[in-house]
Amino acid sequence: MEFVKRGDKQWIPIHTRSRCEKKFARYCEKYDIIYYLPLKVKMNSIRNKLVRSDIPMFPGYVFACLDEEDRLTVTRSNTIASFIRLNSIQEDSLISDLRSISLLEEMQMNGEILVSPEIVEGSPVLVTGGPLRGLSG
Repeated sequence: MEFVKRGDKQWIPIHTRSRCEKKFARYCEKYDIIYYLPLKVKMNSIRNKLVRSDIPMFPGYVFACLDEEDRLTVTRSNTIASFIRLNSIQEDSLISDLRSISLLEEMQMNGEILVSPEIVEGSPVLVTGGPLRGLSG
């Protein structure tokens, strides 16, 4: 996906109603509206079978490139809780972040990312190999 500014359209985060992210995405596809719903893989064991599910990376949020006409169109989807308005600087930052998220999502879908079980939330990490080498968080 290409994350660029498009004339009078603006990339914005959209807060969806509970568990409506994929429904919103299908609605956007139906009306040819540009959107991005980052997904992550979740593996579950059901009756001794491993089942893969693709779930939203950011529950309750989808990112879309909208103008005023598109905004009215998606409002009729009955899946939106609110629009999050951004200024131009915030939009530039969002676009940069979406590019990074897209790269992570692609790597995850290809099985290139493995989270070690000893890494716990809040622990500092440093990426030592691959395309994200040198990043920390």
